[in-house]
Amino acid sequence: ILNFNFLLVVAFFAFALVLLLFLPDKGGVSANRVRLKDLITIFKKGSCFNHLILSQLFNGIANALPATLFIFFTTYVLKRPDLAGPLLVAYFLSAAISVPIWVRLTNIWRKERCWQVAMVISAITFLGVLLVDEHAITLFFIITIITGLMAGADLSIPASMLADIIDGDAKLNNHRRPGVYFAMWGTTSKLTLAFSVVIAFSLLGMDVFEPEAEGVLINTTWLIILYALLPPFFKLMAVF
Repeated sequence: ILNFNFLLVVAFFAFALVLLLFLPDKGGVSANRVRLKDLITIFKKGSCFNHLILSQLFNGIANALPATLFIFFTTYVLKRPDLAGPLLVAYFLSAAISVPIWVRLTNIWRKERCWQVAMVISAITFLGVLLVDEHAITLFFIITIITGLMAGADLSIPASMLADIIDGDAKLNNHRRPGVYFAMWGTTSKLTLAFSVVIAFSLLGMDVFEPEAEGVLINTTWLIILYALLPPFFKLMAVF
């Protein structure tokens, strides 16, 4: 697993370096001074940004929780830690392939509606993890592919919605302040990972879930419940 993951990271890093060679550079960019008032006004009551940032927070936690528990799940439930790398590749490839499809769909339906549909489908599909055990690896692979396809919406649509909000804010206030919005956006992304780690490992630290001397968990049912139910719960919170 380590060799596969290491080679994968090296390959992606090399690919990123190649892409940098083709990155356009238009020189310096002017920026307006950020005021404390700007940080407060973007969170005004009933604003579109408030709804978007909350959805991004809950959806981010829903995505980060499986990532936090993934190694535990493949090791103790599937009992195939060697499949961790291939499953991750399948997930991210599915997400990358689906991005152009979701972009095209946003030209047909509203961006918010497309994102909501993706989150609902992902939540419903992920409930299938409740049926997964070491004999249902094929089912888990199918779930991985479908949720990966839905993740393409998470990668493309929220950022596009944020850009629309920034443009609307610029027209309303006669000046652009993208730095404030992206700062809050980046902070929220960091918080999703922090919250997921706290939630997952706080619950995994319960006595019922301590590993035995042989390295086998006492009760994998609790892990399956955490892995299968918490992400759909947060997904649906993001939708509504």
